[in-house]
Amino acid sequence: NLLTWCDKKKAKWYLRKGRATLIKEEEGRLTIKLDFQPKGPGVVGNPFYTQPKENKCVVCGALDNLTRHHVVPHCYRRNFPQELKAYCSHDVLPLCHSCHEEYEVHAEKFKKQLFDEANIDTKEVDREAYLSSSAALLLNKSIDIPTHKRESHLSTIKRYLGRKHITESDLASLIKDRPNSYDLLMSRVSDFEGFAKKWRSHFLRYAQPKYLPPYWTEEGRWS
Repeated sequence: NLLTWCDKKKAKWYLRKGRATLIKEEEGRLTIKLDFQPKGPGVVGNPFYTQPKENKCVVCGALDNLTRHHVVPHCYRRNFPQELKAYCSHDVLPLCHSCHEEYEVHAEKFKKQLFDEANIDTKEVDREAYLSSSAALLLNKSIDIPTHKRESHLSTIKRYLGRKHITESDLASLIKDRPNSYDLLMSRVSDFEGFAKKWRSHFLRYAQPKYLPPYWTEEGRWS
């Protein structure tokens, strides 16, 4: 069975570890056979994952200066359930640098829209999250913080507290379970599949890709 396509580095890892046998090498592509029984069928039967991928910009077709674009940004996907994270490659597409930059302008506006709809004050939320992490870092004696970074953290906390001198008790008072704005937003999401589809629809609308891989859909693996 054809389980999936992967990059050559991963294929060579299986070979190096003695967990696969080389079947053939053709036009720079390796075909390997696993020497063990996988825990599950993987993506067998899903045509998107079992097709070879082309290294060209899915928007304009350029072959050079390619970057990896995460259709559902990592700042959101890291909060997805594990079973959905496993299929994130559906949302990683090659874009040339120019098309990537052009689309990110629209993506940033969409992020702001999502925060506004959730009534999240990103500046306040992220400031509190930063203060908490900075205080925890300064109190951690096992970490050797460069002097300039330590002073930067201290200066920010002093301004926030309105004091010239701060104590360890002051730092401890700032340490709380304070998620950043992205994590807070995702804590309010119940339909992760629907959330991912919103981003895919947004990408289709504003990037207008002309060279998407066959079988790529807005529904992802759930279609």
